[in-house]
Amino acid sequence: MELKDFLIELSLISEEKEELNFCYSEYHKQLGLYDNFPILLSEEPKEVFADFLASKDSEDFFSHKYLIKESKYGYGDGVFGIFNYSLGTIIVQILGLNWYKNNFPPYSLIGYGCSCDQKHAAVQIKNFKTVIMLHPYQDEKIKGVHDLKVMATVINEVSNYVQKKRLALCMTKTARYGNSKIEDVSRIVYYYPPSV
Repeated sequence: MELKDFLIELSLISEEKEELNFCYSEYHKQLGLYDNFPILLSEEPKEVFADFLASKDSEDFFSHKYLIKESKYGYGDGVFGIFNYSLGTIIVQILGLNWYKNNFPPYSLIGYGCSCDQKHAAVQIKNFKTVIMLHPYQDEKIKGVHDLKVMATVINEVSNYVQKKRLALCMTKTARYGNSKIEDVSRIVYYYPPSV
């Protein structure tokens, strides 16, 4: 699925009640948004970390601030940082895909960060270096707004970021939407910047 089509679908989902269970949310049923929502990027993790860190002083890439919660920057090429979205609700975790591959059994990456489909997973492992993992469990919540709607806002910001920086992006969990156990690989979101 093209990124622009996914973002259109994302924008068409109407506001939901704050207390609605994730599994019944239209964001989950239609687009696969849930806890541990991975966004794969072609950029090195330390660069992504630096751009998120810079968001507290600059709006070059993000329209809102991401406040450092925990940093293991320089820790191999593993977990580079955990940020709180400044408006609340969402925690952003930045991971190095190579570290993830080297420290967990292969099956944990397939289906968790990458697609369950072996062909797509091979492409994702080859072309992407960073996993941005989104979690809707920040203690500070945005009152009256469903957690997954806030996650949708962060996904929009990350999408704008990759387009500004001319990075490739992949969202694998969009292939397994709703409570389905079967992946529809045509719904995996890929974005590759236009050639110069």
